Amino acid sequence: MNETFTDFLNEIEAEPDMIQQALRIHLSERTNDRTHKEMLTELRETVSSKEELDQLLKQLERDPDVLEQAALIYFERAWEDDAQQPSVRAAFKHAKGRLLVVEVAQAR
Repeated sequence: MNETFTDFLNEIEAEPDMIQQALRIHLSERTNDRTHKEMLTELRETVSSKEELDQLLKQLERDPDVLEQAALIYFERAWEDDAQQPSVRAAFKHAKGRLLVVEVAQAR
C-alpha cells in the first residue's frame, strides 16, 4: 500500500509553518530558483485576468490559513506523481531543519 500525503504529514508531525516553508523550498527547486519578481511576471503573462490574480495573491499574503490550504492542495497533487515524492519529502526535511534554527535563534 502506498503512503498517502496525509499519512506522510502525520508521520512527520507537520505544522503550518513547516508546510509553508516546505512550499517555498519546493517551488524554488521546481522553478530553478526564480526570483519572486520573475515568477510574478510569468504568472501575469499567462493568466486571463490580472485583477483576479492580484486578488488571489493578496488573499494568500493576508491569510496564512488560505496559504496553508493552497500549499496542501499543491503538495497533494505533487504527491500523486511518484517521481515528485522524493522532492516533496526533501522539501519537508529541509523545512524542518530550517525551522529548528529559527526556533533556537528566537529562544536566545
